[in-house]
Amino acid sequence: MHEKRKTFKNLVLCGLGLTMPATFIISASCQQDNSTEKYLYWNKKVELINNLSLVKTETKKNEFNEEFLLLESLEETNDFKKNIEFIETLDNKVKAQIALEKNESPTPQPEDPNTEPEPDPNNGKAVTTNHGYKIEYDSSDDFYSSLDGLSGDRLREQLFTIQKNNRGKTGSYDDLHRTYHDAFVDKYYENDGTVLDLYTEIIGGKDKYTFEFGKYRDQGNSEGEGMNREHIIAQSWFRKQAPMRNDAHHVWPSDKKVNAIHGNFPYGETKNGRIVSSNGSKLGAGVEDNQQVFEVIDEFKGDIARVFFYFVLTYGDKNINNNHSSNRVFVRQNGKYTINNSYLKTYLKWHKMDGISQFDIDRNNGIYKHQHNRNPFTDYPELIKVIFENDNNYVFQNKGIAKKLVKIN
Repeated sequence: MHEKRKTFKNLVLCGLGLTMPATFIISASCQQDNSTEKYLYWNKKVELINNLSLVKTETKKNEFNEEFLLLESLEETNDFKKNIEFIETLDNKVKAQIALEKNESPTPQPEDPNTEPEPDPNNGKAVTTNHGYKIEYDSSDDFYSSLDGLSGDRLREQLFTIQKNNRGKTGSYDDLHRTYHDAFVDKYYENDGTVLDLYTEIIGGKDKYTFEFGKYRDQGNSEGEGMNREHIIAQSWFRKQAPMRNDAHHVWPSDKKVNAIHGNFPYGETKNGRIVSSNGSKLGAGVEDNQQVFEVIDEFKGDIARVFFYFVLTYGDKNINNNHSSNRVFVRQNGKYTINNSYLKTYLKWHKMDGISQFDIDRNNGIYKHQHNRNPFTDYPELIKVIFENDNNYVFQNKGIAKKLVKIN
């Protein structure tokens, strides 16, 4: 397709008969296409351009313009479904900026009377399965169908088989940034479309630092200046082997400075740790073995625990125990690695105190979209007892994959 880049004062798109102001650099290519997706794409693009023209803050306008330019390369793929998702994400950010400039919140969309309302914040904290909510499932997905009716060792073996068969689809290290757009968006606290970072997210208050997608990569040396990819299970533990190195289930976007402070220490519970991040994360001697551990705030303790459960289930047959820090957490048992009892006690405690939230579910689904694998302990938290507390009585009933939290009547 022949492409030209021009700056238009007025834009007419693809014979849709829509003309509107646009001061942004855009693609001038237009081809008539009657396909539903392409028609929807152009309509959404027109709506986005209209909203872009309403942004008054020059720096934000320039930032949005840079993101808008990415559409040129995306359009060459003719993957209109993916392009629509990109436009919707950017448009939400633009609308939030417009509302901010008007000093008001975005106009709420009318509720569908046939759907459950989204969980409301609970004193600034996200509601979880500990707060009178339960998981609603999408029964059309058969990811776990082979587990139906299994229990005990047969269930454990088949669950590992599912994880092993799907763990090689993580993509490249650079692909993580694309995955983050779908898995780590703050839709729960500030609800501002920025990156949800477990080290700078202040619960019940205004974040001191925020990060926008596509910016601040590996910049700066102080908190709030840059972001990079934080390996919850440190790379040195598994010698940077793929696919572990590229797995977004445990490689999260985070503040660069705090990531460096975490280093390769295990996550654990400090006795009297010093605060090392704006939201109160700590570093200090741990109750587990009196050695240095990194402790996240209560809001994310269950999330971190379930990451460790996922990792040792999915990669327990691989060489994941390569230094002193990993020796503290992972121990070999029956030919595979599992979690040392002192750390397992902490992680089970964290899981029970911080149940499944909508962030857990959305993160799992966002990663699934790109990597085609899942954290089963988010979908079925009862499996934690099966794998780590030797529950042989539980019989798996396949309900699909976790979709959202709904209030228990």
